[in-house]
Amino acid sequence: MQIGRLVGSDTGGVFLVVFIQITLCLSVYASVVAHEIKLGMPRSIAVGTTAFFALCPIWASYAQAVGKDALFAAFFCLFTLSLFDVALNRKAPERIDRRTWILLAISTLMVCLFRNNGLWAVLPTLIVACIALRTVRVSLLISMGSSTLLACVLMFVALPAMGIPKGSSAEALSIPFQQTARYLLEYPEDVTDKQMAVIDALFSGNDLASLYNPELSDPVKGTLKQDASIDEFASYGTVWFEMLLKHPDSYLQATLNNTYGYFYPSGVFDDHVDTYFFATNTSPVINTGFFDFEYVFDSGEHVRNVVSDASYLLERIPLLGIVVSCATYVWAFIIVFGYAVSRKKKVALYLCIPSLITLLICLASPVNACIRYFLPVMATLPVIIMACTLHKSRTLSEPIDDHESNRNANHASDRKVAARHRRKLGSTNRFNNLLKRTKTILEEKGGNRRGSEFQ
Repeated sequence: MQIGRLVGSDTGGVFLVVFIQITLCLSVYASVVAHEIKLGMPRSIAVGTTAFFALCPIWASYAQAVGKDALFAAFFCLFTLSLFDVALNRKAPERIDRRTWILLAISTLMVCLFRNNGLWAVLPTLIVACIALRTVRVSLLISMGSSTLLACVLMFVALPAMGIPKGSSAEALSIPFQQTARYLLEYPEDVTDKQMAVIDALFSGNDLASLYNPELSDPVKGTLKQDASIDEFASYGTVWFEMLLKHPDSYLQATLNNTYGYFYPSGVFDDHVDTYFFATNTSPVINTGFFDFEYVFDSGEHVRNVVSDASYLLERIPLLGIVVSCATYVWAFIIVFGYAVSRKKKVALYLCIPSLITLLICLASPVNACIRYFLPVMATLPVIIMACTLHKSRTLSEPIDDHESNRNANHASDRKVAARHRRKLGSTNRFNNLLKRTKTILEEKGGNRRGSEFQ
């Protein structure tokens, strides 16, 4: 954005950001399809992956929105794809080229920096990979380990030293805060004065119950005092546990109401969880007026409105609406993960670790079924499916090269020709058998007729 301002206008900066996002997303997602082709995957998988990224409106919409969501999803997918290349050749580490290690290092760093929860998806993956992939442990520590360490230094040392505040701790406490607010709403008579005093010491709001929204914790967690001490948090933890023991049903309902959208593929929720919720002019918190941008073609407003209305209409069309429903991809990931566990697909299970952690973080997030939080898992689904469908005989030690891709394609073509020949031969044999049976029947009838004439 600053470069755009220097060369002309903030509108040019928006164009530059969107251009970079689209280019990066296209490169990463095209690499996924290229891997499927090189590994000799069935053509239906490559075609399905291409259709998923090209036709699902989620990807195009977020790629042209100025924000971190599209880039985070692309780097998350690149991280998983690079890790897949490493695991694929773990028995022959000399076949892992330098480009793969560089991409793994860059994507690891970007995943950690673009979102705070990215670090918590990378760390467990790094630990498991170092334990399981022993033949490439040193290279993993150099690539992933150094990038993770650099990200920690930037996040916890450099940024605070430059006066950039860290994120609020309220983000990680959305679930207990929602549970407390619902408890105050449903059972106010069971709250003691001592418990209320502890809650008031932690929150600045006078009435948390009135702020409670079953599917959005922002109103409640927004009242958390930024200067709250550790002792106040500890006292709140005690009160929270006391309330849990008294009315666990209230806590359960609060959790289910804030997470059910991740498992219910209706595709339509309240305004605060719209699939395409982009704040450009409506939110003074996001759009502070620092940037002055405008549409290049004002006359195109009608076209923009038509496209926007069509996008919202898609969510409400039966069956088609599930394409943009977060729950659709949650269940798809659960099914793929279950398949990997049942078939002992080790490589796929390694790749599932960051996505599984991201899913758990989404369930603990402030918003119910916010698809932009789940974009990383959606982007990596084709990679995990590719790892699941990869034949066992060539999973871990054989290189990925164009010659083998051509051989696989030729073998697939030969198999199709052989299948057609068998079908044709089978049809010919059935026709010949039919002719023989017909001839036999006619001969028997002719013999019977001559016998009766002789008598």
